Amino acid sequence: MRRALALAKKGLTTTMPNPRVGCVIVNENEIVGEGFHRYSGGQHAEIAALEKAGEKAYGSTVYITLEPCNFEGKTGACSLRLLEAGVKRIVVAMKDPNPRVNGKSLKEFENSGIEVNFGVLEGEARELNLGFTKRMETGLPWLRVKVASSIDGFTALRSGNSKWITGARARRDGHIWRARSCAVLTGVGTLMSDNPLLNVRAIKTDRQPVKVLVDPFHRTDFSLDFFKASKVIIASLKKNDSSSIYNSKFSNIELLEFNPKMEDPEKFSLRSLMLELGNREFNEVQVEAGFRLTSEFFSEGLIDEFIVYISPRFLVDGLGFLGASVKAGVLSDKPGWKIKEAKLIGGDLRVILRPVLKFT
Repeated sequence: MRRALALAKKGLTTTMPNPRVGCVIVNENEIVGEGFHRYSGGQHAEIAALEKAGEKAYGSTVYITLEPCNFEGKTGACSLRLLEAGVKRIVVAMKDPNPRVNGKSLKEFENSGIEVNFGVLEGEARELNLGFTKRMETGLPWLRVKVASSIDGFTALRSGNSKWITGARARRDGHIWRARSCAVLTGVGTLMSDNPLLNVRAIKTDRQPVKVLVDPFHRTDFSLDFFKASKVIIASLKKNDSSSIYNSKFSNIELLEFNPKMEDPEKFSLRSLMLELGNREFNEVQVEAGFRLTSEFFSEGLIDEFIVYISPRFLVDGLGFLGASVKAGVLSDKPGWKIKEAKLIGGDLRVILRPVLKFT
């Protein structure tokens, strides 16, 4: 199963909106076939492995990181192909959270006399598909907030300058997390002050995440490099004059409009935006924004994960990554956060934080 998980990771940046899946077929203690899902519409991991195994798949044991699909989509049903191949035993790391599957394939195998083992390295398999799983179960994408901070907790100087707090290796690592995301989201304040590209540059990739800009009042400057090439979704308040963006040279820009909040007519519900992105089959969304927008996501309870790169330098004074809009009562009323991982990346420390008793 560890080999199957390693194969699944090869599709880390390419399978969206599908899950990352790996498969290994073993017959008489020999690997006779293996494969992984590369991209949506492409061969599923089980089919790739079966084709390599050929007749040796008969009587074999199949290790799969995710329960095989049992329906006709862009490709055929993998469960049927496994049954036709005459496999003897199937070992699955985790059930497919898709309601169309969710244990149905496993029951089909058992009813056909195939030995089924479930839950082998389930935690590792679930980690690989946190976004897909959350979207299937809640309709929301996995929301990750990436932060670069000084050791005394500041993300920028009072002037707003934040380049560069961390070193080159940490910045490259941040691009890896971008590459696995369906979208990278920021606010108009960060866009106007930092002029970030928010694309994947530090590693080789065949796809770029969609860019999402939260800009309630259309303050942005469309001449910025942010808008070049990549698809951009602008999230705005309804009833704004949006004619300025409907220009043929901005064919890569899409406007989404949301009703204002009852309690604050200058803002819209970020949960509504996340539900819309979930409807568009976005599994993982990475937020790289200033403290105001990050605080709004925090206050709405939407953040699944913080990735904080901590630099061993002191700014002494500056801006934090959560602002005054996060009330003290909100912090005390909510469950705490746990350190999922702490790892040195070059000269900086990467800390992954997740809320206790939330989705995971």
